[in-house]
Amino acid sequence: MAKGIGFRILIDTNQMHLPEAQKADALACDGVWAITHNSRGWTPPSLDIPNQEWPATLARLNAGMWTVSEDDPEQSYEVTAVQQYIGRPVDGAMCYFEGRPYDISVLTNYEINAFARTHGSKIVVHSRSYGSADSRRGFVGQALQNSNCSGVVFEMNPDSEGGSMWNQEFNEGIKQCLGLGKHCYLLLAPKPANFNSLYPEDIRAAMRYFVQSGELYNPNLFVVLAVYARPDPAAKDQGVGYFAPQGNNVYEALTWLKSYRDELISRLPYQTRILETGTTFAPERGGVWLMADYDQDGIPDLVFIKTSNTGTGKVEVHIASGKSNYQTRILETGTTFLPDSDGVWLMADYDQDGIPDLVFIKTSNTGAGKVEVHIASGKSKYQTRIFEGSTTFLPEKKCVWLMADYDRDGIPDLVFIKTRSTATGSVEVHIASASPAVK
Repeated sequence: MAKGIGFRILIDTNQMHLPEAQKADALACDGVWAITHNSRGWTPPSLDIPNQEWPATLARLNAGMWTVSEDDPEQSYEVTAVQQYIGRPVDGAMCYFEGRPYDISVLTNYEINAFARTHGSKIVVHSRSYGSADSRRGFVGQALQNSNCSGVVFEMNPDSEGGSMWNQEFNEGIKQCLGLGKHCYLLLAPKPANFNSLYPEDIRAAMRYFVQSGELYNPNLFVVLAVYARPDPAAKDQGVGYFAPQGNNVYEALTWLKSYRDELISRLPYQTRILETGTTFAPERGGVWLMADYDQDGIPDLVFIKTSNTGTGKVEVHIASGKSNYQTRILETGTTFLPDSDGVWLMADYDQDGIPDLVFIKTSNTGAGKVEVHIASGKSKYQTRIFEGSTTFLPEKKCVWLMADYDRDGIPDLVFIKTRSTATGSVEVHIASASPAVK
C-alpha cells in the first residue's frame, strides 16, 4: 500500500493458535486485532505458558505493525499480555463491557478515563451498532469528545440485531469519527454458515457500501477481518477459517480486499508516472530549477536560472523544451541581472504576453529598506527590465516568497507565506496586489 493513502487492513488473532494460521506470510496485512480470549469460549492456549504457538504467531505477524488489543474490564489483563508478546505498547485498546446489553456496552467518560489511567490515552470505544439506538449513538458522540478516546470500532455483526448497521447513520458515524481526527475501525464479522452467505462476498458488499461515506482513502480508517469460529459441522455457530473451507475463508477475503484497495488508490491523482527521463543538463547547484512554458506550446519547459559561477558574469537562463522531453535546449543566455544571493529567483508572466518573465524578489540589503521586486521580460530574452520597485513588505527570512494571481486580474501578485514566529500561531499568507503596481 502507498504510505499514508487508503484504509488499512487488520487481521483478527482469534484463531492464531490454529495450525492453518501459522502461515503468517500468506496473511500479510497492516496489523492485527489482538484478542487473547473470546467470550463465546473459543480460547487459545493460556498466555501464562511461555512459547505457545498463539503468542509466537502474534509476535511474528505484528512485527512493526499496527496493533489494537481487545479488553473487557472483568478480564483486564489483555493489554498487558499483548504488549508482552509484541514487545512494545499497543496502538489502541478497545475496552468495552462484553456482558452488557448492546445499547449500553460503550463506555461513559468516567470509564474511558479510568481505562486510560491503566492503558494510556489510546482507548477505542466500542459501538455494536451506531445508528440502531439513540442512546448508543449519544454515548459514542460523547466519547469522541474525550481526549483519552482515540477512536471507535463499528461492528458489522450480522448475527446480532439483524445486521442493522447497514444504514446512512452508520456512514455518518464514520464521517464524524474521522472528521475529528480519530481512528475508525470497521469490524467486519462473518455470518454463520446457516445464513447461506460467504465471508468474501460479505466483505465485497460491505466495502462497496462504505464507499458512499467517501472515506475509504483515509489512512485513519481500519478494516478488521474478524474470525469468530472455526468451521465445524458439529458446531452450533459455524464461522470461517483462515484457509478452509474453499471459498469461505479469511485469506480469500484478505486477497480481494487488498486488490480492491489497490484499485481505489490507482484512481487517485499522482499514482501513475507519465515521464521518467534524463535531460540535457548535468547536475548543477548554483541556481534555481523550475518549470515554465517558455515556447508557448502548452508543455512546460525545464528552466535553470544559474545565479553563480556563470560564464557571462551575469545571471543566466537555460531552458530545455518539454516537447523534446528536455533533450533540446531552446534558450541559453545571460540576463540583465548581476548575480545576487539576497533574494528569490522565479518565473512569472508579469506583462501578460504569454512568455514567462524573470523575477527577482530581493529580500535583504535593499536600498529602500523594503522587499523589492525586479522583473526582466521574457520577450526581450531577459535583457530588458520592465518593472523595478520596493513593496509594502519589510525584509523577512523565515518565509516563502512567490508570485501568484490572487485577485484574478491576470497580473501575478506578490505572495509572502510566513511559516514561523507568526502572531496568529499558524502559517500566515500575506499578498500584495500587482495592480496597478506591486505596492
